Amino acid sequence: MGGITHSVVIPTYNRAKYLTDALRSVFEQGCEGVEVIVVDDGSTDGTREAVSQFGVRYVYQENRGTSAAKNLGINLARGELVSFLDSDDVWLPGKMRLERELFMKHPEADAVVTDHNSWVEGRLFLESGLCSIGLEVGRGPRMLPRDLDDWVEGKLFATCCLTMRRPALLELGPEFFDVSLQSFEDWDFEVRMLRRCRVLVVPRVLASVRRFDDGTRVDRPFSGRPPTPGQRRTILERRRVVLDKAVRMGGWTPGVAEKLEAARGELAAALDAGQTGVTLSAEEVARYERDGAVFPVRVLDEGEAARCRAGFEELESRAGDARGYLGWTHLFFRWACDLALNPSILDAVEQLIGRDILVYGTLILCKHPQGPSRVRWHQDGTHSGLHLSPTVTAWVALSDSTPENGCMRVVPGSHRLGRLPHAPSSATDNLLKRSDEVQVEIDEASARDIVLRAGEMSLHHYSIVHGSNPNRSDAKRIGFIIRYVTPQFPRAGAPFVRARGAGDCAHLGPLREPSLGEFEESFEAWAAFSREWEQSRGAGAESS
Repeated sequence: MGGITHSVVIPTYNRAKYLTDALRSVFEQGCEGVEVIVVDDGSTDGTREAVSQFGVRYVYQENRGTSAAKNLGINLARGELVSFLDSDDVWLPGKMRLERELFMKHPEADAVVTDHNSWVEGRLFLESGLCSIGLEVGRGPRMLPRDLDDWVEGKLFATCCLTMRRPALLELGPEFFDVSLQSFEDWDFEVRMLRRCRVLVVPRVLASVRRFDDGTRVDRPFSGRPPTPGQRRTILERRRVVLDKAVRMGGWTPGVAEKLEAARGELAAALDAGQTGVTLSAEEVARYERDGAVFPVRVLDEGEAARCRAGFEELESRAGDARGYLGWTHLFFRWACDLALNPSILDAVEQLIGRDILVYGTLILCKHPQGPSRVRWHQDGTHSGLHLSPTVTAWVALSDSTPENGCMRVVPGSHRLGRLPHAPSSATDNLLKRSDEVQVEIDEASARDIVLRAGEMSLHHYSIVHGSNPNRSDAKRIGFIIRYVTPQFPRAGAPFVRARGAGDCAHLGPLREPSLGEFEESFEAWAAFSREWEQSRGAGAESS
């Protein structure tokens, strides 16, 4: 390869204070034959001056949006390879060199996709962005199959992780990124690329996606804030545009085409009904009834999950010996109460147990890095009577939950076996304070890992057999567990909180109102309640 071998397109708008980091991360790759094209989409914050210290091609245009900026950059690119980098993201060392090597080794590949981590307001939120398509960090490259259908649910990878051969990229033009979308343009581009190109995926983290709230995106919420009804409708409408375009494109395998049509139908129904929360599909409800669990269900965005994790970290730092096992936080801490009463979670739960919903209890289980703690095979509520009422457990991941770090494992269909015999577990490595272990042989080969990204949840039946292995990774595995029951629950005594509906709960005694104050006040009240509960009730078996 001679001359310019690699073009890097960087669209930017009022990101001068972050753009220099992005540019340095490109030049620190140490590769020759690189041209960097910065397309300034009408910035007013000194972007031109920030760029002037670097040897790049700077192009200014009146503000037309990021899609127009990317399209201009593509048309100006002269390299045999073209990469993209948003001006607030950075590449990690070795990215360009690895991509070049892979294109040499795999001449059949039109594109190479690597992995990224994600940061929200300076806090690490996501360690790997590729787990949605079942790839583990560190595994070797693989070509994406033609029948991959995960993209129907949303974007699979960050644009800063994509490098393409320029001839293949030009085949996707002349309008590479849809200027009418304003958001979801990356997903739309990705869908067309997956349809037409051979994509090699390398599950190695070589970029950092960084998110900041600068007030420039009014059409969708910043991470950590719930969308307004108008924003939610805009999101649904733009999703429909992307899926409609995918249908018109055609050429999908039968399985992908079927999933695509089903997703479009559900989206249209949600728009017609004015729905804005999480809705389980008919297939997901059937899967829950058949298998006893459904996952993954996205209920938190990056910022919401980061806020919850920060709340947990603050609490854990004060919790002493109880730090890996924290119950009843929804009664005292606002972030935990908001999570237990999250409308998106309740919308999905309502489809499974009906409109009248009570929060029976919450528990945070944290497996620390390289720790021995595991959860033995068991069913929930061995002593608490959960089998006497419609009950569903939401397991919300506050960190990625993978086989390596001890994600929950379930035995599909075991909920249909009824209440199995249990005996107290004598294992010293059991994470749960008090837990029974099933006294029947479990076919380990039939168990399924519940792999979740931070902000996703699983819903599982109270009688499904489940457990988990130790955390063999170098990061925490944090799960927030919420037990939902109905007013049919026959036993008083628990601090029930009404989540939804108006069913008669007189037999359960007065319902609890969460007492939410400043952290110190809440911590003291929580600690006192936890001690009293432990003394009077004992710590019941919970979920993995």
